[in-house]
Amino acid sequence: MPKSRLKQPTLDGLRSAHTLNNATREAHNIPEGVLAGEVAHWKDMEKLVSDYFSNVRNPTRRWSDLYNSVKRSLMNLKDCSSNLKVDLLLARYASKVDSYIADPDVKQNFQDEFKSSLLAHDLAISRDRALAQGRVTGNILSELGAQQLASEAGTMMETPQDDESDVNSDPFSPSDATHVTIVKGNSVYQLQTPSKNVVSPNKPALQTEDVQVLKSIADICINASSRKTCSHDLLQLSNSVISKRREYNSLRALQVFGLANECISLQDRAAIDDSLANIIAGDKADPIISSYIKKTISEFALSSQRVSPYTNDDERTIYIEIGVNKKHLDGIGVMVEEDVSWLLIESSGYGKEQNYVHSIDDCIKNIKNGTDSLKFIMSKYKNASISTMKKVKIYSVQIIQTRMSLICYQLKNGQKWSCHECLDAEMPLQWSKRSLLLPVWEMFAFLHEELIEQGKVHADLLKENLGITNVESDKITSLFDVSL
Repeated sequence: MPKSRLKQPTLDGLRSAHTLNNATREAHNIPEGVLAGEVAHWKDMEKLVSDYFSNVRNPTRRWSDLYNSVKRSLMNLKDCSSNLKVDLLLARYASKVDSYIADPDVKQNFQDEFKSSLLAHDLAISRDRALAQGRVTGNILSELGAQQLASEAGTMMETPQDDESDVNSDPFSPSDATHVTIVKGNSVYQLQTPSKNVVSPNKPALQTEDVQVLKSIADICINASSRKTCSHDLLQLSNSVISKRREYNSLRALQVFGLANECISLQDRAAIDDSLANIIAGDKADPIISSYIKKTISEFALSSQRVSPYTNDDERTIYIEIGVNKKHLDGIGVMVEEDVSWLLIESSGYGKEQNYVHSIDDCIKNIKNGTDSLKFIMSKYKNASISTMKKVKIYSVQIIQTRMSLICYQLKNGQKWSCHECLDAEMPLQWSKRSLLLPVWEMFAFLHEELIEQGKVHADLLKENLGITNVESDKITSLFDVSL
């Protein structure tokens, strides 16, 4: 590693442990992670780079990007016009550091430290991802795999049974085993029987321990694991809704199922708009969904003609280029007149492999935001009836790779919420797979129907809350510990 001919800058009265507060960072437009550590670290390239990787969520992969960001940030601090003593000391120190890191040897040192830190960062991410995804994948694909392995381990520690039980057993009797486990060195192989249920990929997932925690405040039926612990009534409701969606009940009810079938039957992408002009919706067809279907197939025909396959790894771009942006939620559908976040959209990544950790985090995030929206509505209409509040529905769409899953959230009772799956649909990437658009259209047709229905429910809540409609049953306020 090259040694610089320059002496490291002195602090000249500035405390070595001093760090830039958020106000200073914003005022001088200092990016996330840059100059994030103690000021004494700025003159030490190893610590300067290490502080960056410790304080940034998505680090750059180019050393020159970080180096230039540091230079610009130092320039901004150096040009500070404040007369405060600490700002003057910072400006003077920043000027010295700026000159110091411009030295060729220091710059080379910076580059070397960046490469080392980036490699360490990648190794740590790979290790954590492998450990986390291995643990989560075991829960998802095997559902009760962890419990079964624990049971097997416990069995091995028990007192061995007499050999007679093995001798007298029927070798041709049906086996209750759902899998076998083989351990070779540090590797564990779990082979499942054909009848073993496997959770569909790219769908919302919850770990068993999360379900156990959540079930104290929510009745959840959104994946195989939670379907085993949810109430019988919720399981029936979810199965009924899913069954209706698979029969395209909403498209049929809105009189657009025939139109949708005609659209996916079109062959010539180049002349799609001319062909669509000849497809006329019926007199009773819903005009909004009819227009949506035609626009979707037209844009899909255009995007599917791209020269090269879609390869962007961004989790949101695919749904803009092939077929919704906030800081914490990827998209929010608002009932404008009610000022209610009615549809929550969360994208959990469009990578070649599903990120199970990200998927689980987003699933819990959607449950949190969905129930928070319900709580907001309860607070807004607390003098309305509980029975009307139970009709209120909040929806979330979780997007994992190319699959969208629709979840509904409702008030169950004073102690619990209910969350159940309604439908999942896959967004096609190729024109030859355009028939996959039918479930996508069914999802939006269903949401269109639900939005109209929810408008009526909120109107009833308002009338009850204002006393226009007499409330004979228990009011929402009776559910609160303290009436406000």
